[in-house]
Amino acid sequence: MNFNTNPANNFGFNNQGFGGMNPLQIATQNLFQEFDIAFHCYQQQDSQEADKCLIRANAAAKILSDNMSPIDYGIYKVIREEIETTVKITKVSSYLNKEQIQQAAVAIESCDASCQQLWTSYQAIHPNFRLNQEFSSVLSIIKNNYIFLKILIKANQILIQAELRKKENLFIDEVKVFQEIATVLRTINEESLEIDYMNYYISYPGYLNRMADTFDIKIENIKEKRKTIQYIQPYKKNIFIVHGHNHDILDDLETHLIKTYDIRPIILTQQPDEGKTIIEKFEHYGKDCAFAFVLVSPDDLVEKNGKQYYQGRPNVLFELGWFYGRYGRNKVRIIKQKDTQMPSDLNGIIAFNFQSSIKDVLDKIKIDLTENGLLEASN
Repeated sequence: MNFNTNPANNFGFNNQGFGGMNPLQIATQNLFQEFDIAFHCYQQQDSQEADKCLIRANAAAKILSDNMSPIDYGIYKVIREEIETTVKITKVSSYLNKEQIQQAAVAIESCDASCQQLWTSYQAIHPNFRLNQEFSSVLSIIKNNYIFLKILIKANQILIQAELRKKENLFIDEVKVFQEIATVLRTINEESLEIDYMNYYISYPGYLNRMADTFDIKIENIKEKRKTIQYIQPYKKNIFIVHGHNHDILDDLETHLIKTYDIRPIILTQQPDEGKTIIEKFEHYGKDCAFAFVLVSPDDLVEKNGKQYYQGRPNVLFELGWFYGRYGRNKVRIIKQKDTQMPSDLNGIIAFNFQSSIKDVLDKIKIDLTENGLLEASN
């Protein structure tokens, strides 16, 4: 080995200047400095600065590779590859934070390939480096960093695969996924990290165990939420009206909402189709609503066990169930006309009953709208 700069002195470089160092010494200093910066970029989730870090590291590494034998350059090659892998895992985290799952999936595979390559390069480092006390201390840091990156990559691969399945509307047991991730992160406790003067052998287990703790907290939160039914929170104040064949009461309710409260409700038949099927159209407009009135009128004559009775249209009952499941019963109100029978499954559900005119329940409608934040209390 012809290059005699002590690499251990380069870690923790304080940027106080280069004195009379030659270009190779400066490039070495720069490369080790970027090694530190790359890890800090990951901690700060700063993908933009990480990109700049890699550009600077590549520039320094090129100077070294152009002026060294492949054997002498070997250790610096691994350092550059560790910087690249750290930058890539930073970008993976950035994509996940932005919920850009497809980009994260591509990035994690590239990151994994880089990590495997750096380990191959590490194993190819000339034995003389391992015998040199100055370089062996750097090799300890490189090995510890590789183990840290390998575990991070595996944990992120599990998370990304789960998110991809979720985007495909496939079932995901988040508790199981988070438990698996936490277990992977805690494998750092079983690794034989080497003592290094930068104390990475201490900081890496602490960092990954704290990360595992956050997943344990998520698991407990999920288990707590599962004890109660969770409904989707509406993000708009639109009101949907589900209706059957009685268009007179539909018109009366629509007119009252518009003229009295300046609320223009969503009525499915009045909305453009835009090439959607009926169920697609219903879901498209229904998801943007915060409350639904369900008008149940005696539209269908049913005969059962020798008895005849009237009930609402099947589509009315279906849409009623959809809104119940999405927003909860307190954000759905049944307005039922006399002589209309409800399915037995809905026995006990509070409904506004009227004889022939919607005017019978206008005061109750106002209370519902107020309690759900769709009207000011003073209105």
